[in-house]
Amino acid sequence: MSSRRASAPLHAALLLSALLAATPAAAQEVPPAGAPEPVPTAPAAHEADAPRAVDAPTDAPADAPADAPADAPADAPADAPAAMPVLEPGEVARIGTLAVLYDTDFDRYLATSYARLPEGDAALQQLLGEALISLDAAAAGLVATDADVDAALVVLDEQSRGAGGKGFAESIQAGVDDQQVRAAVAMLVLHEGLVRAAEGLPPETVITPQQMADWLEKRVAAAHWEASPLDDPMAATFEGGQLTKVAVGERLRSLLTQEALSGVLTEMIGVLLVRARANQLDVDLTTAAATREILDRDAALRDQAGAGDVTYQQFVEQVQKRSLQELLTSDRFSTEVLVRLLSEHAVSDDKAREFWEQNKEGFRQASKDKLGPDADWEAARPFVWRELRQRVYRSLFEQVRIARRF
Repeated sequence: MSSRRASAPLHAALLLSALLAATPAAAQEVPPAGAPEPVPTAPAAHEADAPRAVDAPTDAPADAPADAPADAPADAPADAPAAMPVLEPGEVARIGTLAVLYDTDFDRYLATSYARLPEGDAALQQLLGEALISLDAAAAGLVATDADVDAALVVLDEQSRGAGGKGFAESIQAGVDDQQVRAAVAMLVLHEGLVRAAEGLPPETVITPQQMADWLEKRVAAAHWEASPLDDPMAATFEGGQLTKVAVGERLRSLLTQEALSGVLTEMIGVLLVRARANQLDVDLTTAAATREILDRDAALRDQAGAGDVTYQQFVEQVQKRSLQELLTSDRFSTEVLVRLLSEHAVSDDKAREFWEQNKEGFRQASKDKLGPDADWEAARPFVWRELRQRVYRSLFEQVRIARRF
């Protein structure tokens, strides 16, 4: 059972922005944000390290040739689709003829990515509170009539204007329709009714946000809810019901920025592209490769300034809120290891060293003085291979036309 305090009720526009999913943008073709980061950053108190697609590497040599070394994958196959796919309703992406990603696919992946992180916890707590309110209201025979919702909308409008802001209707975000507004306000009406019933108050009594927060905190504690494993389609179970990851992901869309959503979608597309290329080349994810990746990340983390004696396992547990075993079985980690294997399949170590020899100054500048004038190949190797992995990853996006919602 969780002992975390439930969030205080939200009012006016904040209520709607928290309860309602934003309307998706029109389909667009967007270049990849970059490969999943192969090297961890040191844990920082102000960072949640939410899953994201990493920007193009900053340590790419400024004067590096435009193309990857000679034995890297070709830029585009001859049979690349000529026209961009068209999205149908309920789709978030079409990856050439390879795959279609639906809203439910994305929402499940999004909820898994943000599970145990602040945004994921916020979405889960909101849905849990709403589920409990709905259950208790049904058991008590409470309903929010159209007249109740109309009256609540008047009060919310007066509160909004009284605080010096715009009217309630004017403060609602674009893309939220009247039906969604009324559903959110109906939930607020039911919550207030449950508080009155619990405290034996008459119907006309004004309920304060603190009273509502106190009621919800006790109700959540009594529900004995449990978060589900990361690989479970459920996000949580509680006495009387359960919450799906699809529902949590849908709610997360209203809490995250468009940039964050785009980054997660890019990561999800990257998983499919990398797996497809690995299957095509018979490149398998092995225990040895995964172990090597973890050891390299641990060494890289220890070498970073300010990391101290923090191990990579501690970083994963404290910042990413995962166990090491959960990381090892995640789509993101397996994709990052496969990108490493694909880059090593495409480029020999001799070719990588040749790339370094031809672009030493560019790598030194991009490394921000981490590579000094006397740096040798062994010191430069991690920087060079990071750049090559980024190139291999980006090339996969360049070989296929991708239509995406955001």
